Amino acid sequence: MNINNNIHTDHNNYDIFKWIIATTCLLIAIISNFYFKKYNIFLQIIITTLLILSSILIGLRTKSGKLLLLFAREAYIELKKVIWPTYYETLQMTLIIIAVAIIIALILWGLDTILVRVVSFIINMRF
Repeated sequence: MNINNNIHTDHNNYDIFKWIIATTCLLIAIISNFYFKKYNIFLQIIITTLLILSSILIGLRTKSGKLLLLFAREAYIELKKVIWPTYYETLQMTLIIIAVAIIIALILWGLDTILVRVVSFIINMRF
């Protein structure tokens, strides 16, 4: 029992070390972006991109990163299972939404006109 607990702690410490390295790479990328401003832009882009990519790759090697990859794979599989509407269905639904929006706008415009006339009638009344 004690050996299993020790292995789990070592694995957790290793993940923490990976996160520290990934964060350090990201911070170095940000700092180097400011430092290399006086140098060639191509060099600046290459260094920043490499540091950010290495930070992402190190982060994906942790337990949380592996869970993120597993979630992304499962989401992609579910995305493939979705039955997407055809072009005609999409066009038809869009036209219905536009028609309903126009009808509601006309109703609101009519109510606004009636309310403006009622309020102006009340204001112009003389007692």
